[in-house]
Amino acid sequence: MKHTEHFKELIGGLSLNPTREERIDKAYSNWESLLKKDDEIKDLFVDFYLQGSYATKTSIRPQKKDEEFDVDAVLLLELDSDLKPKEALSWLAKRMKENDEYDIKERDRCVRINYAGDFHMDVVLAKPSSFGDYIYIPSKKEGQWKKTNPAGFKTWCDGIHADHNYQFQNIVKLLRYWRDLRVGKDTAPKSILLTTLIGENMVGKNSVAESLLETLNEMLDALDSYIQWDRTVFVGNPSLSEENLARDWDEDRLRTFKKKLTKLQSDVKDAFDETDKEKSLNKWKEIFPKFPKELSEASNMALKINSGAIVVNSLGQLSNTDGIPSPKHRFFGGSHQ
Repeated sequence: MKHTEHFKELIGGLSLNPTREERIDKAYSNWESLLKKDDEIKDLFVDFYLQGSYATKTSIRPQKKDEEFDVDAVLLLELDSDLKPKEALSWLAKRMKENDEYDIKERDRCVRINYAGDFHMDVVLAKPSSFGDYIYIPSKKEGQWKKTNPAGFKTWCDGIHADHNYQFQNIVKLLRYWRDLRVGKDTAPKSILLTTLIGENMVGKNSVAESLLETLNEMLDALDSYIQWDRTVFVGNPSLSEENLARDWDEDRLRTFKKKLTKLQSDVKDAFDETDKEKSLNKWKEIFPKFPKELSEASNMALKINSGAIVVNSLGQLSNTDGIPSPKHRFFGGSHQ
């Protein structure tokens, strides 16, 4: 069964809560202002924007106690072409540490701002390319400026979401939750790789459950096609085709992941096909431990409104007797079971 309202409640519980989003947005706006005003940065400033799962609206709450959430932002500057990655990052860290009330650490490709026990923001230094919409970011470890296109990846994700019944973000959140629970670190695809695999094989249906099942079917059919003749795995970045997002994978790791995904698909199909409500709820909860067997009061009310059990009377009040049904929405699917 589809259990549309149950999935809506599950995804709401996995998503970042509004209070944390408000703190993140405030931190982002604050650093945008500080960087624009900095004496050495202001004349080089081009842009400052969010990237990664927070920008694509596919992030989920940390599942482990005391685990911090990661926010990524790109600081695009007109830097000297001869500036080395290590020098550039050291300079940026020094400038940011002028704001001494913050806990700031220099890392391999970014400067991290720690908001203890809550989240950290990684400011990725970048310089624009002479042509194209990609950018260059520093890697101290490799001693090189690496080509990437985070803005293009966000645009691609937004397009997939709109083209597939606005279900893409829901499916990414569910599969990230499943991955963190069920897939070992040696096999688990990084978030950008998992997001890309989902996006390239996305099927958007009217309900989350249908979208999940059909997308898993497509992913399983496609996985072997990413294996190359030399047993490496290549999954191109949809916003920068030459970049291999699966560079840390090989054939063995992909096949291990496929076995786990096959088990998931089988379990999802079983829960979806189950016609007994209680049994179906139990099966979904075995797949997703946070799946609610009992709906909250608000979700119950939404279910009654959408099923026509509660109507709106002439005074605009909810009633279970006289009135007209409230129109169904399609934010999480129009068919409710």
